[in-house]
Amino acid sequence: VLPAREEAQKPTASPVVKAAIGAAAFNPQAAAAATDDLYAIKWKAEDANKDTLVYEVYYRPLGTTRWIRIAKDLKEQVKIWDTRTVKDGKYQVRVVAKDSPSNPPGTDLSAARISDPVTVDNTPPAIKVVRVETKGKAVTLHAEISDALTPISEVAYVLDSDEDWTSLAADDDVLDSMTEAVSFTIND
Repeated sequence: VLPAREEAQKPTASPVVKAAIGAAAFNPQAAAAATDDLYAIKWKAEDANKDTLVYEVYYRPLGTTRWIRIAKDLKEQVKIWDTRTVKDGKYQVRVVAKDSPSNPPGTDLSAARISDPVTVDNTPPAIKVVRVETKGKAVTLHAEISDALTPISEVAYVLDSDEDWTSLAADDDVLDSMTEAVSFTIND
């Protein structure tokens, strides 16, 4: 289970994944904002006697027992999961493979695998302006960015709705914590 935009950038990405994130006009910056809530669930399965397999995909919040089905009768070994339908938190994904298309009812076999926990974090980080300094036409902003579930790994700003985003470094030079301090100056 991995973010769909990461999977779509691979040369071996499934057409299903590329279609889910708009691969026809793939623009990594535009797609990133729109597809952070899409995850590609991929698996490999084969039947020893070459029976046709179909798949079901489920998820559950970590620590619970009830599985919620998100797909059934899949023929391809990939499913795009739109996590906007679930609360922020940690989840497990289960894929069940069945050889029912090749066998009479009651004689079909199935097997399942459960993923490692996956963190769903659709809530954007909180941004708090700590201090603003002005010097002539220059404005320096000091801000604190914090997220409840995942470390801050990227910070950028845009000015006047421009298409070009400016990346920022953390004040401690490493974006790797749940709370990061950043400072930047705008000359205008």
